[in-house]
Amino acid sequence: MKIPNDSPWKSTGKTLGTGGQADIYLVVKRDEATLPDPAKYVLKALRKVENLQARTRFTREIEIVKGLDHPAIVKVIDSSSENDEFQFYVMEYHEDAQPLDKVIFSDSNPYHGDILLSLDLFEKIVSVIDYCSERPKPITHRDISPKNILLLRDMSIKLIDFGICQVDDGERITLTDEGVGTRNYTSPECESGTEGLVGVRSDIYSASKVLWSAITSQRAFAHQEPVFNNKSMPVIFRQNYDTWHLSHIFKETIRHCPKDRVSNAKELKAQIARVRSVVKRGFPPLEQIGSYCPACGWYGWGVSVEELKEENRMPGQPNSEGVIPYKCAQCGFIFARDVTILRNRGENMSRLR
Repeated sequence: MKIPNDSPWKSTGKTLGTGGQADIYLVVKRDEATLPDPAKYVLKALRKVENLQARTRFTREIEIVKGLDHPAIVKVIDSSSENDEFQFYVMEYHEDAQPLDKVIFSDSNPYHGDILLSLDLFEKIVSVIDYCSERPKPITHRDISPKNILLLRDMSIKLIDFGICQVDDGERITLTDEGVGTRNYTSPECESGTEGLVGVRSDIYSASKVLWSAITSQRAFAHQEPVFNNKSMPVIFRQNYDTWHLSHIFKETIRHCPKDRVSNAKELKAQIARVRSVVKRGFPPLEQIGSYCPACGWYGWGVSVEELKEENRMPGQPNSEGVIPYKCAQCGFIFARDVTILRNRGENMSRLR
């Protein structure tokens, strides 16, 4: 698609990408093109297509993105009018920005195994979901994936490509000759041919898949099962125990049925804060409870209840079924734990598989 000569925008000759129905160019303002170093922008243009649906969807995308004002959403500088033959919109350009997929699937992925940095990225994505879901007409992006997130030099992000988003009343414009969303990142209810309820929980599902990819450096898997078994944090990071805390997030987000996921972005942000706090304070993951003393942090501690009963040294011996007292062999700290809670959690996790 060639930019018309009467357009206020002029291509630099560099194509940044191509999509199903549109092309993306690096451009400058035509009246600044002769300057030594003109400001650069990104122009997304609809190709000349006979498909009315494609044009309708593109003009709708323009109107949606123009109305968004969030630091983690790319800003629109200019756009065509609905009846213009040349359909386009121009966005801000960030010189050193990279698509997230180029970063996290490289050998120098800064998020690999780093739970706090990965949570920071995740929280930025969730903040966009929260903003879009709180609009007067809530917006569901439907294609949150590493290729649709730009990572800037300062580690901030920009969410791009609202081409298949859905607005408040469930309206969505899907072309019959293209897929819907990014494979293995889009939620089950957003996949082609499904009739599930699409909403904020759909984007939450996809964002959590991005979190999983960021910390593991691996491309996401189909649906939810692997995150709870052969792709779980204890399997991938056997010695990096901090990452195991992410099970608190994955078990409430990467679920096949929307009603089994956390209900909104604010609730998810609270969960992120809880996980971050637990990690920063050095608490062990639930899978390791029984291996660390909660008082002194000594590893490989513990005297069983039978030994304590024999020695008759457990004050206020708990009588409840499933409640077991422990003693640290290093510092002497004695406490009781209801092991039925841990057992029930294990059973709940097994049902997710």
